[in-house]
Amino acid sequence: MKHYATRFWVVALVALFALPAAAVGMGLDDINIHGFVSQGYISLNSEDMDFLVADSHEGSFEFNEMALNFSARPMDDLSMGVQLAAFDMGNISNDEVQVDWAFGDYSFRDYLGIQAGIMKIPFGLYNEVRKVDMVRTSILLPTSVYPEWFRETFARIKGVGLYGTLPGNFSYHAMYGDVDIPTDGGLTDGLESLLADLGMNTSGTEVDYAYAGKLQWDSPFGLKLAASLYTLDGLYLDMSGTGYLPATAPLPVGLPLSVNGRLEFEPLEVYVLSAEYIKDRLTLAAEYAEYELDFSININSNLDAATSAFLGIPSRVGDKTTMQGYYGSIAYRVLDPLEIGAYYSETYYDKSDHSGDKFKAKFGRPEYDSWNKDICLSARYDISPNWCAKVEGHLIDGAYLAYSANARYWEMYAAKLTYSF
Repeated sequence: MKHYATRFWVVALVALFALPAAAVGMGLDDINIHGFVSQGYISLNSEDMDFLVADSHEGSFEFNEMALNFSARPMDDLSMGVQLAAFDMGNISNDEVQVDWAFGDYSFRDYLGIQAGIMKIPFGLYNEVRKVDMVRTSILLPTSVYPEWFRETFARIKGVGLYGTLPGNFSYHAMYGDVDIPTDGGLTDGLESLLADLGMNTSGTEVDYAYAGKLQWDSPFGLKLAASLYTLDGLYLDMSGTGYLPATAPLPVGLPLSVNGRLEFEPLEVYVLSAEYIKDRLTLAAEYAEYELDFSININSNLDAATSAFLGIPSRVGDKTTMQGYYGSIAYRVLDPLEIGAYYSETYYDKSDHSGDKFKAKFGRPEYDSWNKDICLSARYDISPNWCAKVEGHLIDGAYLAYSANARYWEMYAAKLTYSF
């Protein structure tokens, strides 16, 4: 199936460029081709913890990325491009080739341009370039604002967009369209973990519509300020599970259990405030984000209501919370090829429950499962203009968004080698 999908996009790519090129007399020399390949390694120091990649406590090379893009400008005000990309992060994506972006862009005036197609979502400072290792010091962006679990859901939107530059060095970008939620992606994986006791798996997803917007001010002295929003409306996941309940006397085996339901969200809304300051070799950045999460699922099973209640099988699962995250970072280029950096990041499942007491009472899990506090130290060495090597270490307090969380304090280490052309 993947081979047929890849062939389809190769044909589409040829058509995308061949038709406009023929119309305006463009040649192959007018098409820009760029891309990158990166291979990483991730390891944790605790056998009681996995993060991002299953079995990462044993060390894993399932941590890579690659992309190939083509762009052209058939006319002065018209540009177009497409990027094919793939990544592997444990059980997520597994190097499946996807169209990362593919759109046409027509600029009417400085203050008004229009885009149509598959576009990167303008979210925070770095979401549009989060795949590109060459533009930052760290390997992993702060989880507080850029959680890897939500990466695919926050990557691209299919629709139309408007953008422009306004007086006073203000710029804006707005988009409206549809978003694909993969059934085996990070968002669904995370939600399935909440229903792990019932063995629920996602069989289908849908979004009515999505919109995103960003307003940014670029000062003449290196300071950048921005505000972003992103909303998914009508998001739902169809989920089901089959298995057996634990054996209880006098039955030698447990009752067969079949459950299904639709996990529905009220609009999933995200707001981000961003600041970045660049002066010579120094880069400072800080961002604050809130994720409005309001979801519920009515669970149907093959057992009658009385039996389900007796066995503790819930008829409804859901919650409403405001997830909160923020970080501050610093990077300094010590030598022309060497840059070092650090950030401190905090994430909370509920911004009104930093202690985790409400979380423990609600879910019966340790308080530290409700937060993630991360100190990251990074080093980047530019081997050449095309080659970049990075290493980093994390000291983490809390287990929010982690697999098999049985430890509060843990360490994570990562390395990455990237070739860009």
